[in-house]
Amino acid sequence: CGIEQLVELARGTVQRAHGALECGPGCRQRLGTRRRQRQRLSEASTPISVGDAEPDADALTRFFETQGARLFGQVRTARLLDGDATRDGIRRELARLAREARPEDVVVIYLAGHGVGLDQQFYFLPRDMRREPDEEAAIRKYGMAAPELGTALRAIRALKQILILDTCNSEA
Repeated sequence: CGIEQLVELARGTVQRAHGALECGPGCRQRLGTRRRQRQRLSEASTPISVGDAEPDADALTRFFETQGARLFGQVRTARLLDGDATRDGIRRELARLAREARPEDVVVIYLAGHGVGLDQQFYFLPRDMRREPDEEAAIRKYGMAAPELGTALRAIRALKQILILDTCNSEA
């Protein structure tokens, strides 16, 4: 099974669980201005709510646990939900992958939640994101910038890696 087939199988699993690959009812329209992006962040609860992220993560985990044996010799899954999906929790899991993954492994990382573009930089906002009076400073303080994610991925020895960012405002 090639990577393209794996992605299509996983996409079908999420679509059946969630109905579509969308962030949620409030995020279906791309927010065009940073002011509107900040408004969405300000309206979020503290900690921020990620809506449909858990059912999607459950669906992908179940997919790999039930179908993965047909594709791979061994499948290991790890889910970080709610209080575990913090910036430090994500960093720890990425560091574990860097220690344990081998070049012949296939690593799939699925990050679902909020994303924000700030000064032409994408930030993934983990569960411990907090609102502060200076929202740009809060995003830089609590968010995970794309270069940080890139550095973590480069540290993982697996030659086949898939990063799925299921976020609003992914700046794509």
